[in-house]
Amino acid sequence: MRGSGRMAALQLIEAIDQHGAERVSQVRDVLVRHPDVRVQDLDVAAELVVGTVELNTHKLMATPHPVQVERVEKELVAMITRYLHGDR
Repeated sequence: MRGSGRMAALQLIEAIDQHGAERVSQVRDVLVRHPDVRVQDLDVAAELVVGTVELNTHKLMATPHPVQVERVEKELVAMITRYLHGDR
């Protein structure tokens, strides 16, 4: 990449990183306030929740035969709720 193209790419990466950090921070704030959250490390939990939701949403929705949104939502909510509640 040349000059301005490289700079634009770096700015985009920085903006994406900043946006991701803001989302993780927002999720952590929710976890801190929620009385049912029983995880030990809220920083890591927030990263895991955001990463899990983003990765699986993109993966399952971007296929040639996407899974119904309601099914994905139901299972993600169930999985994350069990994790945050400490259910085994």
